[in-house]
Amino acid sequence: MGHVMALVGFIASRRQFPLVLCIALVLIAFGLDLVLFGGVLTVADTLGLIAALTLQMLILYLSAIITKIYPLVLHREATASPEVHNWTVSLIIAGCPAVGILTGLSLWMTLLALVVFVVHAARVGRHYSGLGTWTHAQLPGLRSDFFVFTGGGQNNTYQLTQWLPVLEQSAHRFCIICDNPAFAAALPKTDLPVLISRNLIGNEMAVIGAAPKGVLYTGNPRTNTGFLRFAQLQHVFINHGESDKVVNQSKLLQAYDRLFLAGPMAQQRLTDAGIALREGQAVHIGRPPVELDLTRLTDPAGPVRRVLYAPTWEGLVKEADYTSVRAEGFAMLEALLAVPDLEVTVKLHPLTGSKSQAQAVWRKRMLALCQQRGVTVHGPDYPIHTAMNDSDLLICDISSVLNDYLYTGKPIVLCHFGEMPVDQVRDEFASAQAAAILTDPAQTAQALSDSTGPQMTAARAAVAEASLSLSRGGMMDRFDAALAQLKQD
Repeated sequence: MGHVMALVGFIASRRQFPLVLCIALVLIAFGLDLVLFGGVLTVADTLGLIAALTLQMLILYLSAIITKIYPLVLHREATASPEVHNWTVSLIIAGCPAVGILTGLSLWMTLLALVVFVVHAARVGRHYSGLGTWTHAQLPGLRSDFFVFTGGGQNNTYQLTQWLPVLEQSAHRFCIICDNPAFAAALPKTDLPVLISRNLIGNEMAVIGAAPKGVLYTGNPRTNTGFLRFAQLQHVFINHGESDKVVNQSKLLQAYDRLFLAGPMAQQRLTDAGIALREGQAVHIGRPPVELDLTRLTDPAGPVRRVLYAPTWEGLVKEADYTSVRAEGFAMLEALLAVPDLEVTVKLHPLTGSKSQAQAVWRKRMLALCQQRGVTVHGPDYPIHTAMNDSDLLICDISSVLNDYLYTGKPIVLCHFGEMPVDQVRDEFASAQAAAILTDPAQTAQALSDSTGPQMTAARAAVAEASLSLSRGGMMDRFDAALAQLKQD
């Protein structure tokens, strides 16, 4: 039964669902017609079914047609784009053949399906025609120093959102470019122009029309190659967080002209992984989003009353799975809530449970526990840096959340529930030197105590310097200066 439900869920999550539904409804309708009225499938009924299936296929390919005609569009916040694949339209068309069989009005139902499709296609066509014309007229005025590219759908907006204040306050001009309309629609309000390029032709149109000096990349997915192929541009990897995760040790980083790293720890990590960097390729700029958003305490030795639990997600591959959203993390959260006089808030990674059913289950259980105990859970749109400022201590996993929090100077507890001994954890993950390491949920209260005190304060300061290069001047200034140098190269 579980396999059947999984199959049903899979079909329902795909755009082909209306096709399956259309056939299913026709079979049900034909069965009812046969049992109740002794009817047979007429030529009109058959034509109605063929017409409905054909229209469903056209809706499926409508997106590809629009993309081919208008590969590059400028996002307009005030104007919502009509859904190319509209579920209401698809379901109406799917139901027409069944209604026609049961009522004997198949020809009329076929005509209705055609009218619904034509109205929908005309509406979509008018919208994108106007948007394409407007984009073409606006493109020359978008003369930008740099594009900022982030690939993927709306769940990836967190990679760019943290950089928006930096880009808006920089001395340089930026244009955001993405490859998914849902990503653009999910972005917070910004004064920066947002281009949506759906294919390589769109990329070429954007580069020619806006004439940037280079492209900044917040992540390292394969879709970056759509811009990396432009040899005349400067390509800069700015990342969306500094951490000891294995994903930050990729040889793909060699493809970029510059790596804007937070500090010497990141560069040493690459060297230890055997990744050869060219002279001048690595530039230490700190973490400008952190400098703008976080409050740095000169004396972080105050009482711990507010604890933020901000675990990472399970990652795309097993070796990148550092999440504590599992049985041990749930037990830790229960133990944390049992500590008296402690206000706990939770901020889950927006992708938690998206790749692993096990993590999806534990995520659900954690959220249920928080609801029962009245714990504040910040959603995906709530800024993680705001949650950091509102806390006295952080509990986290191996992730950039740890390294960003170093800027505040406040205590950190690192969850590591694997079989690796504590000393090996500190040796393998340089950032772990700054935190009390929790390997047993039963020791949660003790870990909170171990994370405070002069010795840990000094350890955090040392790791913060190595990770964020705090002593090398303002991070925003370094960011702007590094880009200014690129424009001269």
